[in-house]
Amino acid sequence: MSEEQRPTIRSLERVAPALGRTINEMVSAAYRDRLPDPAQPGGAPQPPHPLAHEVGRLLADDSPLPIRDRDALAAKIDRLLEPYRRGRRRSA
Repeated sequence: MSEEQRPTIRSLERVAPALGRTINEMVSAAYRDRLPDPAQPGGAPQPPHPLAHEVGRLLADDSPLPIRDRDALAAKIDRLLEPYRRGRRRSA
């Protein structure tokens, strides 16, 4: 809190799931003074949608979902995102 010491990115990666936070949220909190100012042009990007964290948690190795449901969820999301991935055109 005094900002005399900062956690490493590796430490933040290990702690974030236990705190229910994303890596980006943890880095933003720990390195606030070193990140771009969101008020300036080209500043920090918007935080991810709240569902992004939940989906990540549900697809993680320690997910409460059975593996069969996890695989089905991952396949469904993959199909939904396919038209929007970089370098791919959406077919009519």
